[in-house]
This record gives sequence, C-alpha cells and structure tokens, in this order.
Amino acid sequence: MARTFADNELAPVAYKTDREHLFPAEQVKKLGELGLMGMHVSSEFGGSDMDTMSYAIAMEEISRVCASTGVIMSANNSLFCAPVESYGSKAQKEKYLTPWYCSDMHLLF
Repeated sequence: MARTFADNELAPVAYKTDREHLFPAEQVKKLGELGLMGMHVSSEFGGSDMDTMSYAIAMEEISRVCASTGVIMSANNSLFCAPVESYGSKAQKEKYLTPWYCSDMHLLF
C-alpha cells in the first residue's frame, strides 16, 4: 500500500515539491487517511496499531520517492505521536491522536 501510494501519489509531484519548497498538503492528508500518520498509535485512539517493521517498510517506500514527505511522516509518527502515546493523559491522547487530527495535520502548516 505504501509503495503504491508513493508511486502513484508522490512520484508525480515530488520534483516540484522539492524544487519549489512546497508542503505536500494533499499527499499528507492522504497519508493520514491511509493510517500512515499514526502507525504506532493504538487502535483505541484510531491509530493503525502497526509494529516497528511495518513502520520501517512504509517509511522506506515513502522516502524512496519523496524524502520531504518521508520526513513529514517520520516527524508526525516519531516526534509527535510516540511521545503523546507514551506520556500523554487519556484526554490528550483522545484530543491529539484521533484520526481527524492525523488526517488534518496539514492544516497546522
């Protein structure tokens, strides 16, 4: 799924995204809808509940085509979702880890 997404959705815009310093908002929204923006997040909070190997494979496929989008995906999963999942209160997890947040993350930029 990550490979197909990368080839079909990222490849056509990757050069322009990097060349013009654009944020790939449409593609990031789709990553969220596919569950790739909350891969380690528990299904209790609407996450994908995937293991580390799945995360690594998905990151490799996304980054293979567009490193910029790979960094965005990595930052959301590792720098944002992981600490909130590990250390946040239940209210914080419900507020920040639910699918509406992950799929609409691009609105923050």
